Amino acid sequence: MNGIVIWGEVLFCIDASMDFCALYFTLKLCGQRISLLRLCTAAFLSAGLGVFCTAYGLSTGWSLLLLCGAWMMLWPIAAGCRFGHRWPECIRALLLFLFLQACAGGMMTAVFVFLNRFAVKNDIFLPSEIPRTRLFFVFAGVIFLLLGVFSRLLCDSKVRRLVQRGGIAHVTYNDRSRQIPCLFDSGNLVREPISGKPVMILPQAEADALGIRQEMLNEGNLRGSRLIPMKTLTGDRLLWGIMPRETTLKAEGILIKSTNMYMVFSEGTDLAIVPTSVIQQNG
Repeated sequence: MNGIVIWGEVLFCIDASMDFCALYFTLKLCGQRISLLRLCTAAFLSAGLGVFCTAYGLSTGWSLLLLCGAWMMLWPIAAGCRFGHRWPECIRALLLFLFLQACAGGMMTAVFVFLNRFAVKNDIFLPSEIPRTRLFFVFAGVIFLLLGVFSRLLCDSKVRRLVQRGGIAHVTYNDRSRQIPCLFDSGNLVREPISGKPVMILPQAEADALGIRQEMLNEGNLRGSRLIPMKTLTGDRLLWGIMPRETTLKAEGILIKSTNMYMVFSEGTDLAIVPTSVIQQNG
């Protein structure tokens, strides 16, 4: 009987590694937060689907159709969103995932075709499957690194646009909410010293608008308040800060939800000054 023997566990490992890379950068480029557990779960399910299609000899068309149907389950698992939520975003992520898969698969195919021709031409033969498997994972790692550099360049470009144009900070404290024009400042390096969380600086008037009694905050009598060291052009000082219930940043069609930042209040600004690191960590 003529044919090609495909080991299911080998195919699963290869598919899982490639799906992990493609899903990781799909999440990054779509601005989703990455959870290693959710990412691995979605990659393993996608790899299992690939093994199933191969085992039952499904054609490329049927395999793609099955993947599109399964994607409606895989994407919510990977992104941590509700099933059936934001169909346009789900479809856009699917197209990006397929594009990244095609790029990675094309690069891997090109590399191995070149190596095969080079080996045949120079009478180089690998004695077993182990070196070939190692070569695969080495080149998969190189491709992951190249995609990482590409993703980082896109993210840095996005951050530079936001730094120039600013956005809106939606801050909620207790039962009050405020929308404050914000400036993304790479020079804001202030951190709460215990947790290391970033700090945004709000105009003094926003304290009253959020229902925060300034005299109680200045004395450290508000529950959850923290003393935060600040370095400014006029010198060093200490300000009391507090964590809002929720902070959402909006800018240029980008939405960053539930950022964990402390807030302090200052008379020296009319805008909310948000550290750029928040965008870099969530973008």
